[in-house]
Amino acid sequence: MNNCQILSCLIITLGLGVATGYSQESSNTSGGVASGIGGTATFSVGQTFYTSNNGSNGEVNQGIQQPYTVYLVGINEEPNNISIKVFPNPTADYLTLKIENFSTNVKNYILYDAQGKQILVEKIKGASTNIDLSQYKKGTYFIKVKNQSNEIKTFKIIKN
Repeated sequence: MNNCQILSCLIITLGLGVATGYSQESSNTSGGVASGIGGTATFSVGQTFYTSNNGSNGEVNQGIQQPYTVYLVGINEEPNNISIKVFPNPTADYLTLKIENFSTNVKNYILYDAQGKQILVEKIKGASTNIDLSQYKKGTYFIKVKNQSNEIKTFKIIKN
């Protein structure tokens, strides 16, 4: 092989390496992470193209960001045979949080709006607790019952 052929092969090899090195690059105008009580999603603004391939095992979106989902599977057990109920649901103004076999281990409840913003924290003083929702707008809320450090149970509440 002469020097001209070696130089041509070298240029072609380098050219292909540079061309494939930027295969997943994009100039996006913006992006970020959105999170709430239901989970987290990443997004990008300005991606001009993508392709979606579906098969029997799932879906792949060829582009810049790939979705990655983690599912937590388990049993939400109430400790020490404590039974917790919230009623009426849906409600207009007031809820009752009823704890059978109440123990002082159950400390408080936390009220969240649909975006996951904490709007109320109250101590649980007995087996039956009334919760006033009259000052809040119609919508979906979540009540999380906790002991000292752990979540015992979470309820989805509809206020209409």
